[in-house]
Amino acid sequence: MGLLWRDRLEIIVYIKPPESMNSEQQTTGNRRASSFSKKRRATAGPSFKWRSCLRFVIATWLISASPTMAQNYEGDFTVSPFAGGQGFPFGGNSHYDGDFNWGVRAGYNFTAHLSAEVVFGVNDTVHDPEVAFCTIYQYGADLLYHFQPDKKLVPFVAGGFGVFDVNFDGTFDTGSTYTEPLSDETNPYFNYGAGVNYSLTRWLALRVDFRHAIMLNSGDNVFQGVVGFRFQF
Repeated sequence: MGLLWRDRLEIIVYIKPPESMNSEQQTTGNRRASSFSKKRRATAGPSFKWRSCLRFVIATWLISASPTMAQNYEGDFTVSPFAGGQGFPFGGNSHYDGDFNWGVRAGYNFTAHLSAEVVFGVNDTVHDPEVAFCTIYQYGADLLYHFQPDKKLVPFVAGGFGVFDVNFDGTFDTGSTYTEPLSDETNPYFNYGAGVNYSLTRWLALRVDFRHAIMLNSGDNVFQGVVGFRFQF
């Protein structure tokens, strides 16, 4: 206790030394006061940095959780490129193989919950049993209903109509002789499904879609699963 009191007294003396203090005592007091000041700066520096970092993290979290990050905006247009797979898992009149599928959707948000989209898709596949190569073009329009549109993660359901336009690439080889190409065909369909958008920024989101389409002229089933991005502006 005496040593601690003496240190404090010397610091006070450094600030306002009495006339009776000699030069050696003043020098000792100055050194100790300077050392004490440096220790305080060294201790306060990292603490201040940690507090600043903590404030920054909290502010960033609050901004990301703010309603201003709402994922679906009324009156906005959307463009959604996608890629994935399209298949015909059940037997039917079509006999198309499952294969890579890509395309783009363009839409408009009537409200935060309700929107409409048109879709264009391309699927290069094979018609069995002839092994006839063909390209299936998809043209369609869907209505979408979004749940909790003010959140970053927005699930939705969709349904609509369209056509699969099948273009065969020419003659094909059956293993023995070349045959005439199959006739191109257009198959109307009804489709329904669901998906989810996850907002990354005000204008960009990750998007996942699943669809089940039923061809109206044959009853064949088409399943589609794709991933992509959604741009909102």
